[in-house]
Amino acid sequence: FSAITMIGADPGVGKSTFLYRLARAVAYGEDFAGDLQTVHGNVLIVQKDESDSNMRQKQMLSGITDPEKRIRVEFNFSKGHFKELRQWIEEHEAKYVFMDSFGSIFGADGDLSDVDAGIVLYGLNEIAARYGCALVLTHHFRKADKSKGDKRQSVTLGDFFGSTYIAAGTSDAWGLYRDPEAGD
Repeated sequence: FSAITMIGADPGVGKSTFLYRLARAVAYGEDFAGDLQTVHGNVLIVQKDESDSNMRQKQMLSGITDPEKRIRVEFNFSKGHFKELRQWIEEHEAKYVFMDSFGSIFGADGDLSDVDAGIVLYGLNEIAARYGCALVLTHHFRKADKSKGDKRQSVTLGDFFGSTYIAAGTSDAWGLYRDPEAGD
């Protein structure tokens, strides 16, 4: 809590679904991924990577429900809306803020430079500290090395767009990738 965690992956690996499953687990104090104990708290999801119908389809297919409305989703957000973000956190008493995705939200008007990433992360860190919430951001990787057949074999911090400031502006940066030995 009071910090930022970034989860990066290539398109189609499952960043959004990962967030939805994590949101359900923390909102209801359930274990995540079978073993990881969570701390119960309301969740605010800022979704820019997919539509409401796409999100609901993924939740339905994954069996994710929210009968007590502990998960709030906002679709209308851009990098200048920090005031609204603070308001949503307060209104929903959010202990978790999930943002999907860093590049779509904060780099929507072009490429997200290292400096831009640093400025945004500085502002988000201030919000995380002020409200004591955990901010989890998804992010896209740079393209995989073509010499390895476009299949990522491992993940390094350099795979993240804006990696210089991501290293300085997050508490943790995690990478997800498809098992290169799995067929699908």
